[in-house]
Amino acid sequence: MRPHDRGQRSSIVGELRGKIALVAGIDQRNLIYREPLERIVTETRRLGSESPDLPGLILAPARELSFDTPLENILAFRDAVHAIR
Repeated sequence: MRPHDRGQRSSIVGELRGKIALVAGIDQRNLIYREPLERIVTETRRLGSESPDLPGLILAPARELSFDTPLENILAFRDAVHAIR
């Protein structure tokens, strides 16, 4: 969901809870590729905390990762996702 759509999130999530998997696409071009590790972790945790106890939530890059994405950034994202559950 785009940031301006967040007000609709609770009704949509409530209606679909337990029926389908929801994918939260993380901004791979700016966040994972360019931002410092601390921001990657903070934003990933924020997104995960906005959807607590949501079965079927998938946190993943919105698209493919560029071949030159720093490995440290990818690992920071992965570790932040694992820390949520």
